[in-house]
Amino acid sequence: MRAVILPEFWYEEATIFMERLNSLQPLYFNIPYPASALMKLNDYTLSLGDLLNQKQAHSALIFLPKHFASGDKIDLWPSLIQGHSTGSWILAIIFADTWTEAELALLQLTDVEDNYEEMETHLTCQYQPPYTSIVKSWQNERRITYHPGDYFKEDILPAISKMRGNWVYWGHGEGDKLRGYGHLHTSELLTYRCTKPLNSTLWFTCTTLEREYPENIALAWYQSGATKCIFASTEKVDTQDNKLLSEVWLESAKNCAGKTIPELILKVLQKDPVCFQKILNQYFLIGIPWVSSQI
Repeated sequence: MRAVILPEFWYEEATIFMERLNSLQPLYFNIPYPASALMKLNDYTLSLGDLLNQKQAHSALIFLPKHFASGDKIDLWPSLIQGHSTGSWILAIIFADTWTEAELALLQLTDVEDNYEEMETHLTCQYQPPYTSIVKSWQNERRITYHPGDYFKEDILPAISKMRGNWVYWGHGEGDKLRGYGHLHTSELLTYRCTKPLNSTLWFTCTTLEREYPENIALAWYQSGATKCIFASTEKVDTQDNKLLSEVWLESAKNCAGKTIPELILKVLQKDPVCFQKILNQYFLIGIPWVSSQI
């Protein structure tokens, strides 16, 4: 099961919507939250563990007000890895101010179960050995590599606009840029954003959700409609930690056919709960989380 956590004043409309959605596949249930929960979201989500356990739910999506989609509100966001007495669950966040906006986002749940057998994954990185080595280890026939020795800014930006499926980046990042390919700034990425939303954007890099930028590059990319979800960090993640996370992510993805990104994250976490909870909680998952993890 999968939980959708939303403001209590949307509950009636959301229940009707979920009944229709579950007529196709009974996977979803609603959890209404009071407005008072917004100032202590981690305390509130911690209190949901037993309910999710009863429902056998291992992932959830929480709707937050749109003014929370800002760097200076990140400290109010609930963590990616949530826990209860019998295990962990994954929490993604999304932003909406009205039920109409929320319903439009949730309608994506009707098309995320498409056939992903032919889905492409696009591998990009900064031109430094740790990152180029990771890209090399991820290469296979379904993954398209954009080696930074072959692609410059004027080459990679048009390529990004044509990407379909998943986009993965390794390297350094900041609140207003990815530092690979001669620095890809927010405005440049938005100019060349994908014409059809990507299945996922996975940025294994530092601070693309930097708090000092009201609309940092990760939020801007997601809110432009370029991707159904984005995995991005608020912190200066240690290079070796990111390398370890990437290696285990890839290893776990090999055996995750038909699984979603939250299911894959849980598999990574199970490898070493203490180590990977620390690494993963430097990241957030924004957007519809139940897209295919097949990369």
